[in-house]
Amino acid sequence: MHTSSSHNTKKETSNLLISNIIHNVLIESFPSYYSFDTHIHKDCEFYLVLEGDCSMTITNQEFLVSAGEYVLIMPFVPHSFSVPTMDKCTCFHIHFDLDYFHGMGNSLEFFIGMDIEEYFSIHIPFYMHCQHSEKLKTCCQNLLCEYQNISKETNLCNFYLLEFLLLISIDIRRNMVPSVSSDTESVYVKQALKYISENYAGKILLHDIAEHLNISVRYLTKIFHEKMHLSILAYINAYRIHQATLLMKQGVKLTDIAVQVGFSSHPHFTKTFTRIMAATPKQYRSYLMTEQYSDVG
Repeated sequence: MHTSSSHNTKKETSNLLISNIIHNVLIESFPSYYSFDTHIHKDCEFYLVLEGDCSMTITNQEFLVSAGEYVLIMPFVPHSFSVPTMDKCTCFHIHFDLDYFHGMGNSLEFFIGMDIEEYFSIHIPFYMHCQHSEKLKTCCQNLLCEYQNISKETNLCNFYLLEFLLLISIDIRRNMVPSVSSDTESVYVKQALKYISENYAGKILLHDIAEHLNISVRYLTKIFHEKMHLSILAYINAYRIHQATLLMKQGVKLTDIAVQVGFSSHPHFTKTFTRIMAATPKQYRSYLMTEQYSDVG
């Protein structure tokens, strides 16, 4: 009797883990010229395109996601979705919640060296768009199959969930550090990211980061752009705005948020926020207050 009870407890724990993290796994086909206006989700949202093309507008940037590519959108980031052609678009569509991992010791930390939520937040302030591997596509297929049979005795959903997050973590690292780059440069960029995450609330000068790493500003600027595909100043602004959205979720006043995330004035904060998020801070807060999160789009 004790063995049976223990077995049932493990099974319930396994199912609870999946239900807390994954809120949606399916293959969806969107018809030609389908459109879903700007909205936000409280979860991470993942599209892996199997057939056709879709158009995404995220943080005021519009781009096409084609078959063989995927896009990962972080929580509370305004975005819109559409099918711009006469052909339908078919995708793996997954919603998952990284908050459940926060502060938990798990096998992913062994591979990436830090909390998975922190890792994603540092390296993907808003979204990531890249080619998908066959491994990731197969993992999504397996995850979907197991998710649809969650009550089975031998369910592998947890395994495929961890594989899914690990494969995305590998893509983050590949995008940040191309294989042709030197290990030394990779270390410098990681240290710069860490410095920004620890000092974003205050004034950050390029000279300060370079001096902290004991390298020149010119060299720092060069290698950071090569690895991150954007300038250091652009990354600092993006990171600060991301932190601002987190404070909004906590109900902090807008006038206080500007100072807490490192902006010298509220007008400067508002201008930067609007440019990056395609919405004013007040408009974005209204998204949060109405809690109009969609299961689609």
